[in-house]
Amino acid sequence: MRVVASPRMATKPVTYPNIWDSSGIYTTGPFIGSVSIVDPGVGVAGEGHRPGSLYPTAAEHENYQQFQLTTWVTTWLALGSSAGAADAHILETDSVGRFRAVGARFVDAVDETVLDITGANTLVPAVFVTSAATSYQANMGNNAGTGFSAPVGTAAGVGFLSSLTSTAAGGAGVSISADAATAGDCIAVDHAGSGAGIKSTATGTGLSLDVIGSALALYGARFVGGGLTSLLAEGVGGAAGAIVQSSTTAAAVALAATLRNNTGSAITVATPAGSTTAARGILSSVSGSAVAGEFVAPANYACKFTGDTTSPTFPVLFVTGQNARPGSTSDGGFTYLSAESQFAVASSIDGTWRGVWTSLGGSAQAWATSYGGGYNTLGSAIWVPTITAATTSANQPATSGTLRVRVTFEARSTLVGAGILNYRLVDLVTPANTVTYASAGIGANAGTYIPGATVDWSTTICFILEISVTAGARSFRLDIQNGTGNDKAIRRVAIEFLGLY
Repeated sequence: MRVVASPRMATKPVTYPNIWDSSGIYTTGPFIGSVSIVDPGVGVAGEGHRPGSLYPTAAEHENYQQFQLTTWVTTWLALGSSAGAADAHILETDSVGRFRAVGARFVDAVDETVLDITGANTLVPAVFVTSAATSYQANMGNNAGTGFSAPVGTAAGVGFLSSLTSTAAGGAGVSISADAATAGDCIAVDHAGSGAGIKSTATGTGLSLDVIGSALALYGARFVGGGLTSLLAEGVGGAAGAIVQSSTTAAAVALAATLRNNTGSAITVATPAGSTTAARGILSSVSGSAVAGEFVAPANYACKFTGDTTSPTFPVLFVTGQNARPGSTSDGGFTYLSAESQFAVASSIDGTWRGVWTSLGGSAQAWATSYGGGYNTLGSAIWVPTITAATTSANQPATSGTLRVRVTFEARSTLVGAGILNYRLVDLVTPANTVTYASAGIGANAGTYIPGATVDWSTTICFILEISVTAGARSFRLDIQNGTGNDKAIRRVAIEFLGLY
């Protein structure tokens, strides 16, 4: 019967062969004291056993071969273990072909792949490393190679995965250090797709991204590019989109926006289309004696406001009133005094606040004066023009309304007899607005009685007219007429526009 051994033993044999002829000297029989082991040499070993009985293989040679084989099996091959051990031995596999080793060293001298691992892994990793120190290290030396490469194809694979569980502070999924002589980037991302070059999502109390720059560098971090913006900081819930704070160094800037072109905007603020009156494009709230905002533009407007230009509901600028006049009266100060219901400007000349003159309809400023010694009327029927006041350009009425005009002058008779002095205010733009005070009597539009001649100017004429006008340039002339009696004289003639109402 012939027994054929299985080409693969399920378990390791427990019985080892004895070392053959371990003494090397015959101690019994007719050859006592003779050498029992002789190296057959390369030639004899190459021929092997000889056939027949005439030239049998020498026992010394066979003992040599058996000694070597049994020694290798017992002292080397038998010491192998699939559990691995810190001694010199062959690598033995377990029943499923796996082996363990204390360590392995692979040296490539022919520029080929040193280690090629092909796995059918779907649930477990192809390579698993457990180490209390560095689990994986690639020493690049001074070569321009790649320490770790993990191409990812069309599936949603992950090139590198690091899971932290209850990791103490100071631990990191990826840690990179560089010395002062390093000019390369610690992490370089070249991304041409639609995903993010770097994506960080935090769901706990820790920061999603923590960037601490060096004081030796110009910037702590730099963001360049973007079709819409280089950096988008979006808040979640009631959180602010971004908080920028300066260092504690005096005069340090918390946020600097530098415009590098000649036509753009250094900062642009926008709110949703449905924003309510509670929304603010910019809210500046400071403490102490800080100024909420300062605008400096040496060659243009320091500040420009544009509100609703069509059927506006709110004014373009709103100033919250102050309940008392401020203590500072430096020139240039401007405020609204709620206790006085008026705007006021500061004056360092007298150290006080002066109310801003206003009228309901807006400005309509003009005046004309003549302080001569007097005008003599030439006859009872001749209107003598005296002065003309015109309001044009920025001083003209901006809207339709009632224009208030004040007329003043002094009059006296130049002869003994008393009489009536007539006068009229002529609207040179709209003659129908002309107002005439003429003739004797007690009527509302009668002239003014002037007593007989005296050496003093005893009669002062002063009246305010309310005339309806439309927007645009206006011009008024004061005419004087000797109505009845002797000649009259006038002086100190003045016309003033008091505003539009």
